[in-house]
Amino acid sequence: MAHWHWTRREDKTPQNISVALWVLSRAYAANGFGEQTLAFAQKSLATLKNEDLLPSFYGYSNEALARAHLLLSNKEKAADFLGTALKISGTVPNEQAKQYLLDQINRIKL
Repeated sequence: MAHWHWTRREDKTPQNISVALWVLSRAYAANGFGEQTLAFAQKSLATLKNEDLLPSFYGYSNEALARAHLLLSNKEKAADFLGTALKISGTVPNEQAKQYLLDQINRIKL
């Protein structure tokens, strides 16, 4: 629903689209659909390419990629993306946003 909503708005931004794609990836992850999780996580990160946004958005996309690879039984790639998300979390200037990202990262068990 969020993705559909933002694709129809004239005032959409790459940030809005990326978050909507992240939400879709999380929904697919929660239901165990690895391929769909990966597709939406990749699109979420691709949407941010060449954008100058807060680091947390890049962290969310990497966290989603870690979830996707874990679902697809690729622990090495999952660990790489999880490590990237964790590194990014250290650059998030807003403490509340940093804690939210860390909470999402810490829910992933390799």
